[in-house]
Amino acid sequence: MQECTVDADCVYADNSCCPFTDSDNIVAINEAYEESYKEMAGKCSENIVCSEIYVRPVGNPKCVNNVCVVSS
Repeated sequence: MQECTVDADCVYADNSCCPFTDSDNIVAINEAYEESYKEMAGKCSENIVCSEIYVRPVGNPKCVNNVCVVSS
């Protein structure tokens, strides 16, 4: 899911139940897998309450050595 050839192949995704509330949960993946990643990561209890805080890394995800990575 993280393979790429150019930066434009990459998007940010979140692997937690409360999306984009903790920068440690943000990963970079190939945009072709964005929907299937959401389905895999979205297996959370319906009783979870999420705060309205959104965290995004500075800049856009990058393709480094053919792997999508979070920009630092």
